[in-house]
Amino acid sequence: SVLMFCATKDWCQQAACQVAGALAALAHADRGGEFQHMSCPLSADFEETKAKRIRTLEALRLSPGGLCPVLARTVPQGVAYHHAGLTTEERNIVEEGYRMGSILMLCATSTLAAGVNLPAKRVILRSLKAGNNSLDAGRFRQMAGRAGRAGFDSKGECLVMARRVELDTVRHLVFSDLSPLRSWLTGHQLARALLEVVALKLVSKVSEVMSLFHGATLRSKTEAAGADGESLSDELESCLQILYTNGFIHALDPKAIGVKTPSATNTQRATAVTQSQQAAQRPILSSAADVAGDGPPRTPPRPTAIDDTLHSTPLGDALVFSSLDPVAGQEVFSDLKRGLCGLRMDTDLHLVFLVAPVHSGIDPDWNHFAKLHSTMDEVSRQVAHLVGVNEGFLFQASCKAPSMSRSNPNETMKVRMERDREILVHKRFWVAMILTELLGEVPLAKVAAKYAVSRGQLQSLQTIAATFCGMVIQFCDRLKWWGLSAVLGSLQPRLSFGVAAELVPLVQLDSVHPAKARHLYDDGFTTLELLAASTERRIEESLLRLRALESYRPDAAAAKQKNSVIRADARRILREAKAAWDQQVQAGFDQAGTRAAMQAPAGVDSSDEEGSPGGR
Repeated sequence: SVLMFCATKDWCQQAACQVAGALAALAHADRGGEFQHMSCPLSADFEETKAKRIRTLEALRLSPGGLCPVLARTVPQGVAYHHAGLTTEERNIVEEGYRMGSILMLCATSTLAAGVNLPAKRVILRSLKAGNNSLDAGRFRQMAGRAGRAGFDSKGECLVMARRVELDTVRHLVFSDLSPLRSWLTGHQLARALLEVVALKLVSKVSEVMSLFHGATLRSKTEAAGADGESLSDELESCLQILYTNGFIHALDPKAIGVKTPSATNTQRATAVTQSQQAAQRPILSSAADVAGDGPPRTPPRPTAIDDTLHSTPLGDALVFSSLDPVAGQEVFSDLKRGLCGLRMDTDLHLVFLVAPVHSGIDPDWNHFAKLHSTMDEVSRQVAHLVGVNEGFLFQASCKAPSMSRSNPNETMKVRMERDREILVHKRFWVAMILTELLGEVPLAKVAAKYAVSRGQLQSLQTIAATFCGMVIQFCDRLKWWGLSAVLGSLQPRLSFGVAAELVPLVQLDSVHPAKARHLYDDGFTTLELLAASTERRIEESLLRLRALESYRPDAAAAKQKNSVIRADARRILREAKAAWDQQVQAGFDQAGTRAAMQAPAGVDSSDEEGSPGGR
């Protein structure tokens, strides 16, 4: 088994094609000679290995994304690629093929080294880069450490492909120490952590905040500065001010966190004027006692101590219990308030925008965005206008892509925040457009081609969006926006699978992806009950009709494996449908029993009712 790590996803696919092509050419030229003899130790039974690879190809054809053309070329030679561009199902199938021995070589990005447990006898590093960044000692050792299978090998091999001028870099990676741990408790992460400790009542005063973060965090021990070079104390004070300004926390005395509100300043000024007027009207010597010093001595009034008590607001509590960070929470709160005043229910687009992730990792193609916006239907254009999408902004962005800068000395913070919010609104609307297409059951491949994103990214986006939707629902519940919470609750399972509402019960089965669910639904299996009551042969015939629509025509050996895979798939679907339906029926019985027990008169046991074994 071999793992080849490449710098980019494109390099992975190119390397897999090159190796598979070389193996095919070598096998064709060898004609059962030396190469066939050398390959025998890798596969004790060539026919069995060939059958395994055909089954792997058939499983990939049955996956939601269909069979990738690159994998169709490489898997027959025992080679595959693995990166985030593949769907979850495709990655699972490739990993299973690698573990079972039908795939002997994987070309992958460096993320595989830190995630999936796939050891190899030999590791090859094709480049000293990961993406656009150079490898560091930690990532190098993660990849090299995959060499050597516990329980199978006594040693492993790691080969590094490098030019002569890079030899010193390789030596440095092999022998240098790992980088020290670094705290990421800064910026939004620090603000989120600060809001949590206040909302959970772990601290109630500013002094307690300082003591907690200075005494129990890695950053305080390493003395690392924040994103803008601020010390921990300065950044804590800045975060407190931001949380107070945005209404997430309340301070009894804003001066305790360094906030000077206009109202407080005006009050102090008015009090000072009143006191000076009273002093001017009072006589300098009011009585003889003032001269003689009789009576209690007069002392100047002591300055009032600043009350540094803190507590979270309902908005802050909603933010904490929904797990949203302050930036996402502010965006969601603003959009939800606007949606409460006018929500378009004749399209999914508006609802989807409300739960579109703030940090999705997908940036728009601004030029393409402007073109799509200009060709939208009237309802979608109205939704775009309601949420704040601006045609002038899109035109400017298509000429020069906007960026969210941290600071600009020529801009006020208010101007910078307004610009950043405008960028976020347009990015979220781009994501909402993608998700709306998926909810319309447009195939992954078509959506990927239209928006220039990989199928794996689309599937990850669905998962992130469904999770974010759950967070927004919790946010609405905490703010007691029950109606909006109920509407969004019906959207969450659809986002998870990318289907219309009627297909949700079917796609919740592990073996049924959206395209398969739509075919089964159109073939008469409109409910989970009907699917569970069917037979394995009936489901197999339905799946065969689905596969008959493909242009692919297998040979005799492949056809046999194809029928075997479909038969196993039908058996699995039926088993899962029966288990799910039995679970639903049992849940109904349990709920009915609980309701009957609650409605029974006090002192009467359910076992005493007529018809029960002990009640006669």
